[in-house]
Amino acid sequence: MPKSTVSKYLSMIAKRGGEARARTLTAEQRKAIATKASKAAAAARKRKAKERRAKVAEKIPPEQRRQGGKKAAGARWRKDKKNREEAGESTIQSEPTQLTSEEETDRALVRSQLIGAFT
Repeated sequence: MPKSTVSKYLSMIAKRGGEARARTLTAEQRKAIATKASKAAAAARKRKAKERRAKVAEKIPPEQRRQGGKKAAGARWRKDKKNREEAGESTIQSEPTQLTSEEETDRALVRSQLIGAFT
């Protein structure tokens, strides 16, 4: 894409300014200016990232943020279960149980022993 006349003129002016700056400033001064600009740019990126994180956090209610770990653990468990089923392994023993009484505990124990006998 060819440069327009205005673009060529502006680059010529910028070139003159850069050459003049190089003549007048020492290497240490140029380094100090570049370091200051780099630190300012890093601080701006950091501030912008912090604002983005705060904005995302506002959208998620606090109680839902606290449940994030539980949801992730449940998702991992379901994924592992699916992988075991595809591999042909038994998933009955790895499923979590909600036992509330001694009777239910006994039934679960008998059930797991019966399943173990047939596998």
